[in-house]
Amino acid sequence: MHPCLADVRLSYTLGDYRLLELYTGWQHRYMARGIDALRHTFGTSCCTLKIISAGYGLVDENRTLVPYEATFQGRPPQWVRERAQRLGIPQAIWESAQGFESVVFLLGKEYFLSTHPPLLPDRKQRFIFFTSNLRIPFDPDSTVVPAGKSETRFGAGIVALKGKMFELFAYGLCANRERWTHVLADKTPASVLNLIEAGRRNERGGEPS
Repeated sequence: MHPCLADVRLSYTLGDYRLLELYTGWQHRYMARGIDALRHTFGTSCCTLKIISAGYGLVDENRTLVPYEATFQGRPPQWVRERAQRLGIPQAIWESAQGFESVVFLLGKEYFLSTHPPLLPDRKQRFIFFTSNLRIPFDPDSTVVPAGKSETRFGAGIVALKGKMFELFAYGLCANRERWTHVLADKTPASVLNLIEAGRRNERGGEPS
């Protein structure tokens, strides 16, 4: 597996912080729980986390940053694309994805635009996008998982939903390791959604499927 790519919106404070200390919104918390579960089950090297920052570009989870006030959210598309290019975001994503069989994206609309879509996976590589905006161009070989109003049944509001769905996906995968090959082979969202449902049952104390 590889990076969950998430967006980050920060307010200005003083001092240097590790990236994971800067952002504590619920989408990020849910995502971090999922990553912790995967690392506990499959080992610490099974996945990495990169975050798209409007101030720094594509940032590793352990990088130390000076807090800042910058966001792609609400910005015009052309501004987003131009700033993302200056920050080297599209190239950095392509480079960081090399050698991994899957990349999971948890991005809001403007942050997804900063990647200069459509993102093209390598041969035998699965890109998985959790998104509420299905009008954004996606490569046809990628898996697009809806994360809109009807998916709030998984236990989070729209703002935090992608992180919650990833958390449940991770729980489901930890309990059903053999299904990873299904995720890699399936271009539809069905295999991912089945693991999310399995993760929700496990979270509620049910038996894994």
